[in-house]
Amino acid sequence: MMKKRIIAMLVGVSMVISMLVGCGSSTDSGTNSEEKESASAETEEGESKGTIGWIMINLTNPFYVSAVEAAQEACDELGYELIVKDCDGSLESEIDNIENFIEMGVDAICADFVNAEGLADACKKASEAGIPMISLFNEINTGYNSSVAYDHYSGFKATTIAVCEALGGEGKVCVMQGGIGNWAGDERTRGFEEAVANYPGIEVLSMQPCDWDPAEGVSIAETWLTQFDKIDALLCMTDGVTPSLIELIQAQGRADEIMVAGNDGETAVLELMNTGDVNIGADALLSSLRGGYLGILTADQLIQGKDIDTVWIPVSLVVSDEVKAKLDASNADLSFIDVLTAEEGLAIAENYMNEFKDYFK
Repeated sequence: MMKKRIIAMLVGVSMVISMLVGCGSSTDSGTNSEEKESASAETEEGESKGTIGWIMINLTNPFYVSAVEAAQEACDELGYELIVKDCDGSLESEIDNIENFIEMGVDAICADFVNAEGLADACKKASEAGIPMISLFNEINTGYNSSVAYDHYSGFKATTIAVCEALGGEGKVCVMQGGIGNWAGDERTRGFEEAVANYPGIEVLSMQPCDWDPAEGVSIAETWLTQFDKIDALLCMTDGVTPSLIELIQAQGRADEIMVAGNDGETAVLELMNTGDVNIGADALLSSLRGGYLGILTADQLIQGKDIDTVWIPVSLVVSDEVKAKLDASNADLSFIDVLTAEEGLAIAENYMNEFKDYFK
């Protein structure tokens, strides 16, 4: 029954991706004159407050799909047109998309930066054109942008501590990184490495990046499940991949022996944790819905001429009831983060509009 529910969630994500691509989300880096004319016409007719360009790293990842959905909700509320592009993890494509948005004359550009150094010139061009540039999900300073960010380091450090304590300080783990060379991936890895160093009884069997790609993540996990007879926990640094890993582990009959831990606090994962039917021990609550929604609110403020450097989205640790009991009985230091039950975490993830509606008032 649980396997069917997970499959249904994944099918739903695929349908949303298809709708986004069909509605203009594109990896095309060329200037689209029809888009430019359409945006201008709608603004002249008074139907739109302006146009915001939005660039995601990988729209096959449910995290980014949810971020787009929340961004569209915020645009609908505020009266902006939203143009979404997928750079597919390519720095060159992201630069092309930014330059095309500048040429179109959008009012703001929001992007999950593939690489900070490589985007400095593009951000400078946007600034010179009077277009606010916002780094989504990560605190990045090119000197020409604002940021809407999570504390990725603390989030995955806390997740790692929770897993290590749940295993009694001893066990074998595999770690799936999101990416290497970008701020979010590197900060999560740093948090993991700092935390696990305090648990000499934890053996890291393998640590590999999936580049935020669910298909690549499943391929890596399939190799692990074949290669290692004993895995006590699988820590995944991106919830865009976590549901697929759970389904794979269940299909191979190893759900009882392998604890899964995630990162992002995506509602699909928290819902599964909340049922208590799936062995999900911990997850860092960031929420793409919160990031997408607050990203547009921040863009709106910048368009109005407000001066904003970095907007921080609070991060919490969400744990299962079983792991919570073990943490309460331990001496683990989690004073740097709020620890929530699955039900509490899910309530925050789903209540993002009310959480931030008065943020800038």
